[in-house]
Amino acid sequence: AVLGALPAGHAIALPLYPRLLRLLWHSEGAVCAGASVLRGLLLLHCVHTRSFAALAVTRLLLGATCAVGQTSMLGFLHLHWPCPEELTLLLGYQDAALSLGSMIGCCFGAILFMYGYAAPFWAAATLNILMGLLMLSTFHTPAYEEKAAGLPSLTSTEPRRDCEDSLEASPCGSTPCSWAEW
Repeated sequence: AVLGALPAGHAIALPLYPRLLRLLWHSEGAVCAGASVLRGLLLLHCVHTRSFAALAVTRLLLGATCAVGQTSMLGFLHLHWPCPEELTLLLGYQDAALSLGSMIGCCFGAILFMYGYAAPFWAAATLNILMGLLMLSTFHTPAYEEKAAGLPSLTSTEPRRDCEDSLEASPCGSTPCSWAEW
């Protein structure tokens, strides 16, 4: 039951995401940063949890924060990335980076366990809180600035045209530029 709590958190959080986004003024950065900080605090709670029920609830909430954070990050990138082709390529690399990070995290956690049971939890919590603060400063895009700039919303059904416009103006001609060419 405890092992299935993490995916169950994903399943519970995703339908609630649009309402949460409306409550936080359509700021994907605030949602993503808040989920990361909350995940760090939940990891600190896990260190001292000794009961099965509390561990199951904590894992359920960890799954929910992972789902909300990932969804808000994808929403932010979808709105603010100029070219969908580059975004598709970037998200393909994201899966590889996630797998590599999981492998490195397991090795790093095993090394930290030599210093005590709580050391990996404290390290993960610190990283999550620092990443949350970094995301809050990096992804901060208030809704009124987006509307003033004429950016499409997450619920827009119109196709994006900004990539085609940027391709015509790009130094690469009709193909998307790499970051080095810009």
